[in-house]
Amino acid sequence: MAKKSPKTSKKDLHEDETAEKEPEPVQEPKRGLIWADLSAEQIQSFFECGEDFDQQISQLTGYMGVQYYEQNPRSTILVDFCYFNLMFCKENGLTLEQTSAFYSIMKKVFDHGIYNKDVAAEESYGYFKALMVKHCMESNPSENQEESQEDVSIQLFELDQLKVITDFISTCFYRNFKAYQLCFALPQPTVISRRAVAVETPLRPPPLAAATEEAALEAEEVAAPEDVGLEEGGSAA
Repeated sequence: MAKKSPKTSKKDLHEDETAEKEPEPVQEPKRGLIWADLSAEQIQSFFECGEDFDQQISQLTGYMGVQYYEQNPRSTILVDFCYFNLMFCKENGLTLEQTSAFYSIMKKVFDHGIYNKDVAAEESYGYFKALMVKHCMESNPSENQEESQEDVSIQLFELDQLKVITDFISTCFYRNFKAYQLCFALPQPTVISRRAVAVETPLRPPPLAAATEEAALEAEEVAAPEDVGLEEGGSAA
């Protein structure tokens, strides 16, 4: 007789299911604009490219979802803008958190002022200062008060770093503010040019009526050397 397998109780099943479940990772609360656009792994990978500009641009365009970097002038300008912001962070020894936050701050400043021709440089600079202030001092929101990610103030940048950052964007970004707006906020003229292009036309294939069967063609090729040999032998005699 076959032995009966022992019955499994509901308690045992519950214990097995509990043992198989892995603890869910605890997500850290968002702090300002840290990791809003770039993660620590992405920034670290970008910096590890060293001085390989092509590899850096290839990674950055992938992070930004930008295609046709070399073909589209606007894409080139936008990616280069973000590239030099990251290189500024690297040269000035900003941490990964500071780099991520500064990258997102400048991205928001760009979107706020460059795509709208009615935004003046002074208004854009005020928007930039407001974002930076939120990342220079810690706030203690009440438990009952729900604040968005941008409304919470955090202590991320020091005052000396704030001065260096302000000098950088004043000389590099706001000095060319109108030029950026000209490229992105104003419609660009479209020039359509037509050129005559010479295209080679392939020759027509011979008619099928003039075709030779493959077997007959092979027979002619085999017989040709024999005929030549007979002619040479006859002339020698």
